[in-house]
Amino acid sequence: MEFERGPARCAPGIPVSSTDNCDVCSRSSSPPQHCGSSLDRLLSTDSDGVSQRALRSRQDALDRRESNLRHSERLFCDRVAAWEARCRQWEAAFAARLADLDAREVLLGRDVR
Repeated sequence: MEFERGPARCAPGIPVSSTDNCDVCSRSSSPPQHCGSSLDRLLSTDSDGVSQRALRSRQDALDRRESNLRHSERLFCDRVAAWEARCRQWEAAFAARLADLDAREVLLGRDVR
C-alpha cells in the first residue's frame, strides 16, 4: 500500500525542526505518522475548501453550459417554428397561384384535369 507523502510528515525517529511540538515517530515498523496535528487539520481543511471550491466551480460551469444549451434549444425551436410558418405561407401562396392559373385556364377553355 502506498502512503501519501506530504510536507507535514516526519521520518521515523528523526525530529522535524520546523515544527516545535512535533511528536517524533518512534517505531520504524509503523508507517510514518503525521507531525503537528493542528497543521494537518489546517491543511486538511484547506484541501477540503479547495475541493469544495473546485467542485462548486465545476458545477457552476455545468449549470452555465446547461443554461446555454436550453437557451440555444429555445432559439432553435423558435427558428424552426418561424420556418414552418414561412413554409405554410409559401404553400398557401403557391396553392392560391395554382388555383388562379386553373381558373384562368378554365376561362380559356382548356381544362387541364
